[in-house]
Amino acid sequence: MAKNGRVLGKVALITGASGGQYLPWGVRVNSVHPAQASETGMATNATPAWRAANQQAIPMARAA
Repeated sequence: MAKNGRVLGKVALITGASGGQYLPWGVRVNSVHPAQASETGMATNATPAWRAANQQAIPMARAA
């Protein structure tokens, strides 16, 4: 999981740098980081079946 966090951090840095580079041309740069972050408590009341279905939907099964 730590490796995944480092990768997401690098993607965020590249996104920010690209946004600054292309801002003068009016280009917006966004990135999406699909994950299921258990530390947020968003899925606290989720059923085991719901959690399993969402785990399968995450690419490479890399839940945060």
